[in-house]
Amino acid sequence: MCLHDFGMGYSDLESDRLLAENVTRPLAKWIAEATALPSLGMPEGSYTLVLDGSLVLEQTAELFRIVQRDATWQAVLDTCYSRGVFPTPSWLDRRRHGGFVCEGLPSMVRALSHSKSSSLISCNFDSGTAYDIEEMLEDHRGWSWRMWERGWSTHEPRKFLTEDPLPPSHLLCWRHVLP
Repeated sequence: MCLHDFGMGYSDLESDRLLAENVTRPLAKWIAEATALPSLGMPEGSYTLVLDGSLVLEQTAELFRIVQRDATWQAVLDTCYSRGVFPTPSWLDRRRHGGFVCEGLPSMVRALSHSKSSSLISCNFDSGTAYDIEEMLEDHRGWSWRMWERGWSTHEPRKFLTEDPLPPSHLLCWRHVLP
């Protein structure tokens, strides 16, 4: 993975910004693969994915807040489907919707947010508190399915820069430090 996996094309190198809407999907791939390992025969305790924000703990925690928000957004939409607020989409349509990242992401992120580590995944930064699904439902009461779809990309903050002591993100990617 490189810049284009995080939504950065060549034109973005001038501004060197990581877009918030492109943070969750690459990280979700790593989380999903780690959680699948036991079902594929990996002995318990033989592997741990460490989300390491050593040099910039606060910025890493802020980025992880985006992942928490996206996971909650997906859980809220699933709740809307199960409660009949919106018709349950087909398997394909659910995955094509902007509010879907990967199967099981909400539970994986919620578990990490509550315990900061599991036998498979740990982090060395403050993972914060998970968003409240019911609160998000209440905050968006009356929204149509289209409003939820458009609302998916309304992250705050919308862009991130790397901070000292890290070099700009395009240089980290170029040096194969970032995925």
